[in-house]
Amino acid sequence: MPIGDFDYTTLTNKVSQLSATSGTPLGVSLAYAERSLDQLGDGAKSIVLLTDGQNTNGREPEEVFRQIQATNVQSGDRLTELYVIAFDTNPEYFQGLKDLGAHVFSAQDAGQLSTVLGQTKDLILEAPDP
Repeated sequence: MPIGDFDYTTLTNKVSQLSATSGTPLGVSLAYAERSLDQLGDGAKSIVLLTDGQNTNGREPEEVFRQIQATNVQSGDRLTELYVIAFDTNPEYFQGLKDLGAHVFSAQDAGQLSTVLGQTKDLILEAPDP
């Protein structure tokens, strides 16, 4: 969904149209998220990457996040914060992103996911401006 005013009906309709495919393009997803955030103008930016798998399509997420950070620095933009939630998958796969400054969380079931999403929301909303 594009960034904008929250519309529960639109969200529900989009979610009901989702279907699982064999690809997990994490790097591409990060690039699209950053592009959407950049179109909003200057300000604090955070991406929450919720995934149940490893990158299987396109560029590696570490490569993309490294480029996002470099572009932020080069342009004088604020650094984008990245929160990765490994849902029912091994969080160790995301160590490379963590080494680059991403915050990595693990949730093995729906209950843990709810808790982690709450923690992530609190971190994003309470984070001080750089």
